Amino acid sequence: MPKTAAAKTSTQTVSARVDEPIAAPRYTGSVAFVGTGPGDPGLLTVRATELISTADVIITEVPQHAALLETTLGDRLAQV
Repeated sequence: MPKTAAAKTSTQTVSARVDEPIAAPRYTGSVAFVGTGPGDPGLLTVRATELISTADVIITEVPQHAALLETTLGDRLAQV
């Protein structure tokens, strides 16, 4: 138990900080949906090509879009 007023105040301040909820981290980013259709990968819009080539993660139906991803990503393609 703290004996001085300063020690009591210091102890109360530390206790208050320990009891405060920790703020959840804020993640920023974006999600883009690109419609590729069943056609020729060479007919993608410029914007679709940019989004696909700069994406960190792509979720797709791999068997149907393998040629599209190979054309757009080349060596960066890694199937999981």
